[in-house]
Amino acid sequence: MNALQKAIADVKYTIPYDILNLTFVEDDDRINNMISIDDRILNGILRPRVLVDCNIMGGIEARVPLGGCTISWMTNREFIVEVPKELTNGKSIITALGLVSNVIYTQTTQFSDMPAVASAGINMMNNLNTETVVQTSRLELIGDNIIVVQDPNIHLMNGILRCMVENSPNMENINPRSYNTFSKLCILGVKSYIYNTLLIKLDKGYLYGGHELGVIKDIVDSYSGAEEEYQEYLTTVWRKVAFINDSEAMSRYVKSYIGNTI
Repeated sequence: MNALQKAIADVKYTIPYDILNLTFVEDDDRINNMISIDDRILNGILRPRVLVDCNIMGGIEARVPLGGCTISWMTNREFIVEVPKELTNGKSIITALGLVSNVIYTQTTQFSDMPAVASAGINMMNNLNTETVVQTSRLELIGDNIIVVQDPNIHLMNGILRCMVENSPNMENINPRSYNTFSKLCILGVKSYIYNTLLIKLDKGYLYGGHELGVIKDIVDSYSGAEEEYQEYLTTVWRKVAFINDSEAMSRYVKSYIGNTI
């Protein structure tokens, strides 16, 4: 079970089935009955909203060798870096953090499918690397994996691009111990969607199975603060959890306190 599957299961345990059915199925039985509620939650709310917000708040820090990228010079002070998707494990770059030159480098980006022995070797190499480096943060993301660098002092010898890339499609990069935190974020997102979707419908006296929706309306009304809770949880709790789950970013944070020779 991945993080998304756990989140959908928790949504169904937390929100009554009749409310989910009324939100996702009742408007058009002929079409929607061909699609499960799980898929409607996943493709209607979690992927287009929650996962996008998670990418904005977190993602995976990656280090990409410039040797595998396409470099186009505009002037002697500016150049464009085009990063092939195979160097980011098929993911799009969210933020360009910095460009570092003069680094002894083979491969430092650690994705979830990297063998443990290779990962340990990379960590040892990073810890023993004491080369003087030149770096810049004067970068701008202008397209899908396309970055402009504007710094006359930077050069491309043994260059590394530090960037944030998307989370894995099913959040496989999230540690199982963080699944419950991710599920709560998803539950709040679904409650917010339900409140905004059903509020006007219920105020118009909508009938469900020939009966007025007294109890259901009370439950939906209780979701009135879900959007505010979602935004607060996203920016306070999930931002921290995402950082802890990013091994590359966490490693840099620890090294900033105890040094790079451990």
